Amino acid sequence: MVNVYIADDDPLLIDLLRFRLERKSYLVRSTNDGEEALEQILASPPDLVILDYQMPGRNAHEIVKVLKQDAVCRDIPILVLASQWSEEDVIEALQQGITDYVIKPFSPDELLFRIERALKK
Repeated sequence: MVNVYIADDDPLLIDLLRFRLERKSYLVRSTNDGEEALEQILASPPDLVILDYQMPGRNAHEIVKVLKQDAVCRDIPILVLASQWSEEDVIEALQQGITDYVIKPFSPDELLFRIERALKK
């Protein structure tokens, strides 16, 4: 069973993603706080991480920086969700080692495709 961790400060988005992923038999854990997300990911690394770019506690940039320096977590695929973005943000995130950058609003089917593609790499 694929283990996915979602960190987003929008509970409705978490519920939507959880519903869609659990229908595909993924195990989903989640939080709305960046600091809690980092602690839980490091304690029990998932197969894939989905991070909102801006969250309370720590933002995606800070979380990715720590995960990419951790021997166990550095190869976990990471998708970053963002509602506001610039070309510089996208380039910086990709240079930092994220797998994909998804702009909100997005189609749930598109995100599922990106998740499945990231897991195959």
